[in-house]
Amino acid sequence: MKTGTKASTKAGLLHWGLPAPVIETMLALGLAFALSMPLAGLAPQPAAADERPLEHFSRLPHFTDPELSPDGQRVAYFMTVSDTGDTVLVVQQLDSGEVKPLLVSGNTQARISWFSWANNERILVSMRFADNRGSTDTRETRLVSINADDPDDVLSLYRPRNTSLSGSRRRREHFSQFQDQIVSLLRNDPEHILLALDIDKPGEPSVFRVNVYDSNRQRVENGRRQIRDWWADRQGRVRIGIGLDYDRGEVTIYYRQADDDDWGTLFEYDMFEHADDIDIRGFDADPDILYYTAYNRGLKALYKIDLVSKQKTLVHADPEYDVIPRLLRSPVDERVVGIDDQGIITYWDERFLAQQQSLDRALPDFTNRIVSLSRDENIYLLRSRNSTTPAAYYLGNRRDKTLNLLAEEYPELGAEPRYQRQVLTYQARDGEEIEAVLSLPQGSDGPLPAILFPHGGPHTRQSRAFDYRVAFFTDRGYAVLSPDFRGSAGYGYQFGEARMRGWGLQMQDDLTDAARWLVERGTADPNRMCIVGGSYGGYAALMGAVKTPDLFRCAVSINGVSDLSRLVASQRRYLQSNVAQEEIGNRRSDLRARSPYHNAEQIRIPILLLHGEDDRVVDVSQSRRMADRLRNEGKQVQYIELPDGDHYLSAQANRHEFFRTMDTFLKRHLGP
Repeated sequence: MKTGTKASTKAGLLHWGLPAPVIETMLALGLAFALSMPLAGLAPQPAAADERPLEHFSRLPHFTDPELSPDGQRVAYFMTVSDTGDTVLVVQQLDSGEVKPLLVSGNTQARISWFSWANNERILVSMRFADNRGSTDTRETRLVSINADDPDDVLSLYRPRNTSLSGSRRRREHFSQFQDQIVSLLRNDPEHILLALDIDKPGEPSVFRVNVYDSNRQRVENGRRQIRDWWADRQGRVRIGIGLDYDRGEVTIYYRQADDDDWGTLFEYDMFEHADDIDIRGFDADPDILYYTAYNRGLKALYKIDLVSKQKTLVHADPEYDVIPRLLRSPVDERVVGIDDQGIITYWDERFLAQQQSLDRALPDFTNRIVSLSRDENIYLLRSRNSTTPAAYYLGNRRDKTLNLLAEEYPELGAEPRYQRQVLTYQARDGEEIEAVLSLPQGSDGPLPAILFPHGGPHTRQSRAFDYRVAFFTDRGYAVLSPDFRGSAGYGYQFGEARMRGWGLQMQDDLTDAARWLVERGTADPNRMCIVGGSYGGYAALMGAVKTPDLFRCAVSINGVSDLSRLVASQRRYLQSNVAQEEIGNRRSDLRARSPYHNAEQIRIPILLLHGEDDRVVDVSQSRRMADRLRNEGKQVQYIELPDGDHYLSAQANRHEFFRTMDTFLKRHLGP
């Protein structure tokens, strides 16, 4: 579909299933962007002499997610126009340096989630946006194919059509909510991909072979057996189906042999008995070798299984932590050559290992990872970063033995760190050793004003990589402690299980103990400490204000939960409602006892609430109602609602507002 005018482009975009206002916004941004790519920044806000401008931290990353075309002649990446906050998908010709913008998003309604080269000519782009189906709030995704040489040649890869039922009766297909679930890029068939679409029954997708040039599709696998997720081998054959019965809590992983149509059962377990969890990681080049993770002596480890003999082999384990790997492959033959385990690279292929060691010698004190390779493995993109330095991306050539800087993620922050980070352990009240990441301004001596900064999730882990929020806090002179409280991921089965119906209990006690430990070691000023968090961390911040109001001077909740009973009730409209009840709880009195909203009278410190208007992870009503409750109780509360905001502060204007408001709030309550 090639078009050359705004009207014809709009006609094409309507096939995406995006709301009309979203399309108008995208078109306006795209036409405005066509003439130039301004890089001048906003006028910086006034800052103290030793503080950097706030906008250096609150701008969206300048450059992210580069990916080489299969032939290695071009690179696509996301770039932010700093004075508008627009995210632009850009294609750059490596030999000439020519840059071409393909798609622009203002990050307020439709947002670009990710992209991937389908072949040397076309790029697949996933868009996401908030919407409603009836009275139910939804997150929606759409998948388009764009000509890398012609941004007007854009094509939706899913178009609903009538389907025959019986006789002459016909009906409209179910319109898929998630349209970007790629099963395989079909390496040996560059004109097609395998795409999962639940057009027959919601939540039970079939698999289609879809042409990336004209969107024609052919069904290759029918939806069945409550299979929610499909996996194909590296030859493009659908071999694994993951069935989830949310009502009974049963997980069945089905498989079939490469030359067989009959499905058998490979694994079965109860989704609420997490000790038996199996996570599929992908196939090797050998179509009968499948990688997966499972618990080994209480810690997740990487295994492989031969689907013919059923022989299982332990591939990689860590004596202290869960292995949560991403498979690393040779693009020449699709062999698995190593893993990236949350930033820790392990190669078992000698050739890749030698290159990694060479890169680490060239860029010491950084975590270096090849993020993209050309099909012949000659051209590569390297990401280099550490805990206090933003990512820098390099373009490498194995044949010429060259490595040149391509771009930096946050160029205004510079390569020289102004703070220090270290991983420490503290002892909780029951003797459990808890890991935490401590960040301090460079050359500082305690006691300092401090921020307890619990992560979201809660079943995630505090990142050891550069964090723009931590960089901002330390620039303002605060010590920052980010604990991996019980319920966090990465520390084994028993540690992670503490999250089950544990919100506000032992998980919260671990945070209390972390704050007191920070005071006892002389790092934190006991009269100048604030608890700040987003999502689950926002809930923890509010619970800290409820349970230990004398420990903190203030609390900040960003897109946080305040009412557990309301959160669980809201999940009844969705397939995974039982999962929420199992993890959070289902007894009303218990949920109320662990909810900041229902215990607001106990709060005695100032509260700052910020929430995105279109948040589809934690509904904005959680903060709206909390703000009203605090006002009714006569408490000090400030509430900022971010227009068109999502759960991730995706819009730059909202991120600026968030930083400005929080900066003022923290200085007011943690100042001298």
